[in-house]
Amino acid sequence: MVVRERSRPPGRRAFFNRLKTFSNEDAMVYLGRAYEFSKYGHAKQLRDDGSRYFDHPKAVTWILVTEFNITNWVAIAVALLHDLREDTFLLSHRCAVDCFGIDVAHGLEAITKRRRPRKESIRSYFGRIVEQGIFIILVKLADRLHNMRTLGNCSRDKQIRTAKQTLRHFIPLCRLAKEMLPASSTLADYIEAELRKECAKYL
Repeated sequence: MVVRERSRPPGRRAFFNRLKTFSNEDAMVYLGRAYEFSKYGHAKQLRDDGSRYFDHPKAVTWILVTEFNITNWVAIAVALLHDLREDTFLLSHRCAVDCFGIDVAHGLEAITKRRRPRKESIRSYFGRIVEQGIFIILVKLADRLHNMRTLGNCSRDKQIRTAKQTLRHFIPLCRLAKEMLPASSTLADYIEAELRKECAKYL
């Protein structure tokens, strides 16, 4: 299955050129650091389709910037780093505070699933994300949207399970985002429509 072109982020130069159009010099320092942390941390990891794992957080960030039109550097940094604590031992909470500041650290704390001392409930996990506000909600929705767009190379069982989970948990998250966004915004409707379209391919 061919992954849609828009789910593929551009090369490093084009990626950062886009970020520079709305980020100041200080923000670019943090975003460059987040990019390198993520690339290094995911260096030896592959996705189900055999592609390098780093392309996933990079693509999530690209969706956040180009489709959701988010320019908040904290949200962009969290998008780049969002799987790092769960998949590696590279970025502790203290390290995140020291390297990226308290807002990024809190965003990562919320978006990272807790597995110790026992796996937390989905309700608790989404509750932590919602507490962090609209930008972290949008990072999570961008994450799910990219996962749905690249689900074609996964097993049939995973496709069905992921699509059902998306309808059960992420469509309500879209509706919550709609309540939190400005009245004139159509972003939440767009995300819901995109997620439903992807789910329809597998259910």
